[in-house]
Amino acid sequence: QKLGIISRVHGVTFVGLSALYPILSKMCLSLLHCTPTGYVYALKVANGEEVWQVREGTGVQSSLAVDGDRLYFGNWDGHLYSMSRKTGEKRWRFRTGNQIFASPVVIEDRVFVASYDGRVYGVDRERGVEVWRFETRKPIFASPSLAGDRLYVGGQDKKLYVLDTRSG
Repeated sequence: QKLGIISRVHGVTFVGLSALYPILSKMCLSLLHCTPTGYVYALKVANGEEVWQVREGTGVQSSLAVDGDRLYFGNWDGHLYSMSRKTGEKRWRFRTGNQIFASPVVIEDRVFVASYDGRVYGVDRERGVEVWRFETRKPIFASPSLAGDRLYVGGQDKKLYVLDTRSG
């Protein structure tokens, strides 16, 4: 399938599969993207027009997690951010002990994120406060994965951790 340029914003080129444009435009109103410079963008799928942009922190390497009207992402400044998907308005930010390279995951009332500080955090998705934390002995780059009520995280200590989503 042919790739087509959707838009260029601040030097960032957004591309997509041209065959998917009609499907995407009916399924969702915007394409969300974050950059290593700390920008988060929402673009109209139909024409690539910018809906909003915000800059939070120093840089974003993780993918965005989307849950309803909210989106979540980790930042190199060590914060997990929650924002409105429709407006880009910041709802809260949660501080970890170091940079976040991993992508967050959301299930029910929790957001989970792993940090370079060697901890996995379970955060209340409404209030942005810590519910629990689990500590490993090495930094974590890997994004957590969910299966049922279990969270799977691989650490730099070469271990796979299986955590209960309610208690850590």
